[in-house]
Amino acid sequence: MPDLSVKKEKETINLIIFENAVNRFSIAYLLFILEKNNAAWYFKLHYFKNAADIRVIFDNADIISRPCVFMFSFMSSLLCEVADTAAEIKKQAAAKGVCDNILLIAGGPHVSGDAESGLKIGFELIFKGEAEASWPDFITIATQCLSTGNFKETILSNYSSFIVSDNRPVVLDDFLPFGDIYSLVPPLEIMRGCFFNCKFCQTATCAVKYRSFSSIEKFCAEYRRRGYKRLCFICPSAFHYGAETPSRPNIAAIEAILETASGKYGIKFIEYGIFPSESRPETITDETAALIKKYCSNKRVSIGAQSGDPARILKLSRGHSLDTVYNACEILRRHHLAAVIDFIFGFPGETEDEQMKTLAAIKDIHKKFGSRIQTHFFMPLPATPLYYSQPSPIAPAALALLEKYCSGGICTDWYKEGIGQSSRICKILEELRK
Repeated sequence: MPDLSVKKEKETINLIIFENAVNRFSIAYLLFILEKNNAAWYFKLHYFKNAADIRVIFDNADIISRPCVFMFSFMSSLLCEVADTAAEIKKQAAAKGVCDNILLIAGGPHVSGDAESGLKIGFELIFKGEAEASWPDFITIATQCLSTGNFKETILSNYSSFIVSDNRPVVLDDFLPFGDIYSLVPPLEIMRGCFFNCKFCQTATCAVKYRSFSSIEKFCAEYRRRGYKRLCFICPSAFHYGAETPSRPNIAAIEAILETASGKYGIKFIEYGIFPSESRPETITDETAALIKKYCSNKRVSIGAQSGDPARILKLSRGHSLDTVYNACEILRRHHLAAVIDFIFGFPGETEDEQMKTLAAIKDIHKKFGSRIQTHFFMPLPATPLYYSQPSPIAPAALALLEKYCSGGICTDWYKEGIGQSSRICKILEELRK
């Protein structure tokens, strides 16, 4: 590997990054790695959100006259925007006659689960799975190819496949999202993977791993030094942090984090058990609720129920019952905390009877506990058992009742946006599979 700290004059690559509110956390980590490898000065950063931004970029001769890497890190909810934007990049590159200098790369949850769809969209290099090792490799290769006549072809010649899979173990401690070239400091990822394998969820496609307490403390220290005031964590199941098995939460490990952040570093606003560290219902106990009450600023705790039909919950391999959701709500109420409950409509094969049972649970939970109910609609996610399944429409009678509940303040109407999004994504996936 060359010494990237030895700078050479005027050798730069335009790193042009797809950025929006959904993927900014990932970008922060990727750019931290860029800095950590002493390679930031090799890259001039640009950001875009849509096809219109791409046209502006290609009208700038100073950009397209240099090697350009268009970088996408995205989940399936962004698939339509990504496909449109990638097509516009290809179109503009051909029109300007700069295809040899333009490389499209992608990583993130969607292409990790379905790399072939990424290739069909037009990406020339796919980083599949955890990319903390393969991304620095790419950085090195790209900088070595700066002076070549065909930038893209030379880079691609270094890879035996356009789909880059890397099985090297990733240690979360090696990556803290503090840098100087990106303004956002995202929530700290303290857990990756999940013990459960819910049939609609992609989280469990990675083995469970944790960030160490010492690494979390380093983050808290730097966070405090920079004067930030609102601390939160990325954890797919908040009260499973540090657990050896799903049935035995490590309360001491979680309390050590919260106590250190609050006491030692004086961080006043700490959020835990709410996005992006939601909770499973069976992990809500008097002990865990007491932790939130004692150390955290959030007065709400997010819980995934997903369905109000016990049989559907079982089919989804959720690993809990509907009674568990009710119990969690009751415990939170005792501790003067409010539950935020997520329900999903439209699971493949879902019947009108199931939907009515979910609506009954929504009304009952809201009435008994005053819980905030958030409604969603099923979207197929790659590498899950339901990826190739179509959502079920909401039956007319159920839809009418759902609309009534939304207008009455019983639940949100987020499912409406979900229906449209799911429809668009299913349509583009169908086209890509032809």
